[in-house]
Amino acid sequence: MKDIDYYKDHAGDAYQVGVPDFLKTQKQTRSYAKLLFLMAINAKTDKKAFAAFRENRKDKEDLEGSRLKDVQLQVILNSLRAKHPHIADGLGSDAGIKLMNQDAQITEHVIRTFTEKGIPVLTLHDSYIVAYGDSPMLDGVLTEAYERLTGFKTIKSETVGVVFGDEESWKTDRLPEQAMIITNGYKQRLIDWLCYKNEIDNSGSVSIDGG
Repeated sequence: MKDIDYYKDHAGDAYQVGVPDFLKTQKQTRSYAKLLFLMAINAKTDKKAFAAFRENRKDKEDLEGSRLKDVQLQVILNSLRAKHPHIADGLGSDAGIKLMNQDAQITEHVIRTFTEKGIPVLTLHDSYIVAYGDSPMLDGVLTEAYERLTGFKTIKSETVGVVFGDEESWKTDRLPEQAMIITNGYKQRLIDWLCYKNEIDNSGSVSIDGG
């Protein structure tokens, strides 16, 4: 929205700021700074961002974070504003509403494009789940939507995938161990779906895969 390509002009960790005297470690400071940054983007005022931060920490049973005062959280937020002067005015200004609308438009484009091609896609916040072989198409669709909305031609996305039947590819810290277990219920549903798909394909009247 500010016509700045942060990937080119702002190298380094966006949430890394100096450790204030009321926090212990750089890791803790970065964690709090990132959370506060996101809260401030979606809050109408700094004070509302601070209140949301403390409520989040209370829900996570983080006693230290839930007890931080406004004046202390202001120190962290001021450090973030100093680190990102071009977007400092967006913090504590309810800018998140516009950003979420842009996210929704990108997601709408992804769903429409995949649906028109008869390819399944699931959405989860700002992430998308497709068959592993469809990930290059997803990357292209995301780039297309991003360019239409922002005018920039590149989008930084990360692909994490697993291949059906290949247990080695499932070994990732993003998936719990139970994700590798194929239950009997899943096996039966897969068989039922394959049988149904085969019947449809053989009838010649409908093609589920859009072919």
